[in-house]
Amino acid sequence: MLRRRRPLPFSLLLLVTCLAPGLRADSPLEDAIALYKQKNYPAARAAFAAIADADPANAEACHYLGLTLSRRADADALDEAVTWLAKAVALQPENPDYLGDYGGVCLQLADRRHSYRLARRGQEALEKCLALDPDNLDARDGLMQFFQEAPWPLGDRARARAQAEEIRKRDPRRGLLAFIYLRRSAKDDAGVFALCEDALARDPDNYTALFELGRTSATTGSRLDRGIAALHHCLTLTPPPHAPGFGQARKILGALYEKSGDIPAARAAYAAALKLRPDDPAIAAALARLPAS
Repeated sequence: MLRRRRPLPFSLLLLVTCLAPGLRADSPLEDAIALYKQKNYPAARAAFAAIADADPANAEACHYLGLTLSRRADADALDEAVTWLAKAVALQPENPDYLGDYGGVCLQLADRRHSYRLARRGQEALEKCLALDPDNLDARDGLMQFFQEAPWPLGDRARARAQAEEIRKRDPRRGLLAFIYLRRSAKDDAGVFALCEDALARDPDNYTALFELGRTSATTGSRLDRGIAALHHCLTLTPPPHAPGFGQARKILGALYEKSGDIPAARAAYAAALKLRPDDPAIAAALARLPAS
């Protein structure tokens, strides 16, 4: 005879009820975030728009909708993006990530429109972001570039350098990139080479310094042999997170060989780069312009 099941004790039933949301399938918001992380921006954009339409007070959906819009290529993308990013900030004014992304898009739009009002708005958002989260390096990088590039009275080279120093304190690799940016912005190519060589004297396997040395050789057309050697060394290392990969390194290596007159080596480097970056039209164009062997 089958035994009847005893009912669950009330305390256990309550526990199961509380845990049930965690046992359900992903929510629409989680599904949309997954699409965003997969860089399927059109699908993510539609999903976030539906969520924001159904729940206008959902700050996270507004924020992500703004981010997906900022990655659209048309002329109105940033205008639409900044509206949704501003709404996310209005809903959660103490969220440093929302402030940082809103401030960054404001500055992009200010640069396009030559808008003082948007520039100030972006600066203030990034500064508030850093007051809440001093370790937000994207915000520091955005402020550094703003202070370096903005005209008077907004620009301030000393404040740009101060942000670069703060970045270097927290992340030496990003700090090196920050100071390279400042030297490049000042058209100080010799200074960029010096920064890279100084970093390599301390760590010969510094991927970032090797890559940036090779890139600078290609853009300036100087120290070609040194640049080629640096990029070949890069290709024996593991790229750090968020650094340019081997496809980009081989692309620059092709340019260096092309500038040095070694066409077979340039062709081989470009061909290897194209295998790693098949959607990069600049590589295909570089191969096409090489003279026939």
